[in-house]
Amino acid sequence: MKILDDLEKIKKIDKSGVYQSIKSLDKQCWDAWQKVQKTKIPSNYKNFNNIIVCGMGGSSLGAHVIQALYPNIPLIILRDYHLPGFINKDSLVVLSSYSGNTEEVLSCAKEVLEKKLKSFVITSNGNLEKLAKKYRLPYYLINPVYNPCGQPRMAIGYSIFSQLALLARLSVVRLNEQKVKKTIRLIELIQNMYSVEISLTQNQAKQIAKEIYRKIPILVSAEHLVGASHVFNNQLNENAKHYSDYRIIPELNHHLMEGLSFPKSNQQVLEFLFINSFFYTKRTQQRIKLTEEVVRKNKISTKRIKIAKTKNKLEEVFGLITLGAFVSFYTAMIHQINPSPIPWVKFFKKSLKEVADKR
Repeated sequence: MKILDDLEKIKKIDKSGVYQSIKSLDKQCWDAWQKVQKTKIPSNYKNFNNIIVCGMGGSSLGAHVIQALYPNIPLIILRDYHLPGFINKDSLVVLSSYSGNTEEVLSCAKEVLEKKLKSFVITSNGNLEKLAKKYRLPYYLINPVYNPCGQPRMAIGYSIFSQLALLARLSVVRLNEQKVKKTIRLIELIQNMYSVEISLTQNQAKQIAKEIYRKIPILVSAEHLVGASHVFNNQLNENAKHYSDYRIIPELNHHLMEGLSFPKSNQQVLEFLFINSFFYTKRTQQRIKLTEEVVRKNKISTKRIKIAKTKNKLEEVFGLITLGAFVSFYTAMIHQINPSPIPWVKFFKKSLKEVADKR
């Protein structure tokens, strides 16, 4: 597995700068936090009963993380063309599209304007930016300089911290600059732990990539880490072009275990990656341990993922996100494929547009 320590070859494969986007996660977080702190938020925005985040693919990842990290927030992730029927003046709609041209989000934006709902826009460009400026909607304009590859999934720091900053401004979460800076310092520390300069023998991210590149990884997590696991899974799919899945404890225990027996090829192709946490409830930790035992008894390979030691759940979430980004990158390097382009997604969008244009 010499390629993982071959810096020159890695640079040649990573033509679009995905590695630099991963290494800029800390800067993304700080940019989002600072700018949303300065954004004008109408005083009546504090009066809401629920939050609906409209976003697709990479642009919805931040909401998944926040939903798992803060389960007491009445937050719904909408991945569709239309707002749900229960939305009213007591709702807050976050319109998230990195490109600014996601058709599902723009459709929801139209309904937001028609119903005169409270809204907050997160984008870097496109029609959504124009709409926000035209109708004077509060918005956070992403500075893509910290995401050189230009892929929404790699703008995760912008996504999470712009929404966390908004929620902090609305007094929904307790988060201040000191806690933000501590989280960013942890990200920087973990970035150094898994950087390309650290050899395979000392680099957990490279070791995981080496172990899974011929297998189908199944990420298993719970509670506050579910959203971060979703990000991990998304980046494995899009960066490494590698099939993977993620499963949640305790739901997994109610059906999936009975599906391990067949096909028999499960024993050769599946690799369960168990993501444990000191912050999990005692019952969840017991479930993780027993689930791992069940998987092993079905003769399927398992591995425990070690997240860097942290002082709180927010830091641990970013510990997993950072590790997952590096694992996806190194898996792409093993496959010797540029991690940035997403040809099948582009093909699908182009074909869908052509179908619509013919009508």
